[in-house]
Amino acid sequence: MRILCLAVLLNTLPQLLKKFDAEVRRLRELEPDTHGFVLGPGTPQEMRGYSFRCLCRPFDRATYMNAAQALAESLRPDIIFFRYPCATRQLLRFMRAAPPVIFEHNTIEETELLHQELVNERLWGSASLSYAAGFCGVTDEINRYELSRIDHPAPTFIMGNGIEPESVPALDFHAPQDAVHMLSAAHFSQWHALERLLAGMARYQGEARFVLHLAGEGPELEKYRIIARQLQLGDAVRFHGQLDQEALRQLAASCHVGVGSLGHHRIHMIQYAALKHREYCLQGLPFFFSGNDVDFMPLPPFVAAMPADESPVDMDKVLRLARLSEEQPDVHRQMRQYAEDHCSWQSKMRRLHAFMGEVLTARNGSLPPQRPTLEVEGLAPATVRPLLTLPASDAPSAEALTAGLHSLLRQQYRGGVTLCRDVAAAGPADW
Repeated sequence: MRILCLAVLLNTLPQLLKKFDAEVRRLRELEPDTHGFVLGPGTPQEMRGYSFRCLCRPFDRATYMNAAQALAESLRPDIIFFRYPCATRQLLRFMRAAPPVIFEHNTIEETELLHQELVNERLWGSASLSYAAGFCGVTDEINRYELSRIDHPAPTFIMGNGIEPESVPALDFHAPQDAVHMLSAAHFSQWHALERLLAGMARYQGEARFVLHLAGEGPELEKYRIIARQLQLGDAVRFHGQLDQEALRQLAASCHVGVGSLGHHRIHMIQYAALKHREYCLQGLPFFFSGNDVDFMPLPPFVAAMPADESPVDMDKVLRLARLSEEQPDVHRQMRQYAEDHCSWQSKMRRLHAFMGEVLTARNGSLPPQRPTLEVEGLAPATVRPLLTLPASDAPSAEALTAGLHSLLRQQYRGGVTLCRDVAAAGPADW
């Protein structure tokens, strides 16, 4: 099965680039004939070290879809795994001629897109999605939304955000016993909703003492300072600012409980997949959040869920989490094993690969015959295959074409593949 993974991504979004990199790398372990391409702005130097290749061009969706079409025609994949690029007329044209496409959706588009992108989504979205072979949503809520946009059933797969276990070491806990120490490490935004926790701490009448450690910056941080002062919480709320990785790990090792997202309902999401929850799980730090995280359903014993509303946090639930390690000394190891089994990219790509096989079998009656990978197959010395073709209707200026060719010449290519420095053009004379 030859797989082509595509994503339109900005070079200013390193977390999304890392996610796509992990997906491509883990898929290639299962299916060596996997090829990943990012279409977006940036330079080849910025994109080094990833498992995908990048076609670096100024941000322009029409150009990217032309490149996607050229890649599909050149590589002839059995299936395309495409991070949904948002709808355009060019996407619809691509879908009409493409091999089976599984779209990866990370949000409910109409709640997030603005201006012309929202107009395009309403114009071209449903028609483009109707050609999809399947949908891979971060949550079931997202999948149901995508299915509502087409007039026929389609297979779906839930794949919450993953994590690489080797990127998060297990912690050697040494939490002090003077209080229940809680950690919230984030770029604080409205969906963290920590005022709910501050209100819960102020209302708590029990014997336990709680201390909240805030590590990070963000637009909501000053509001938390003001609320903590108004509620007279004193040094029960401690602001650490932005910490480096090692300092953050030491702080986490001195805490009993991790604080997850408490306000995703504010952006109309009850189901979600927060990276921070996966980090807590790998570290072995029991944690709580509100709503439903797709990889923690049903709730394991080391997680607590608060209502998805504006009510104060129930501190008795937090206290029970904090005492879990006394009752189950092996809980930290159990948490890491759970994360590796349910949250790692390796486990998620294994399930996605099986889903791709099911989609192709349903379409073709069987999986495609095994083909040699392009790296093994190579290109015959006399063979010339176009790396990029541009329809006359989308012809760029001579300056844009020159910039594109220079970008291609600077990029690195896999063993056995050589870029032929010749251009055959049927177009304007200045080309």
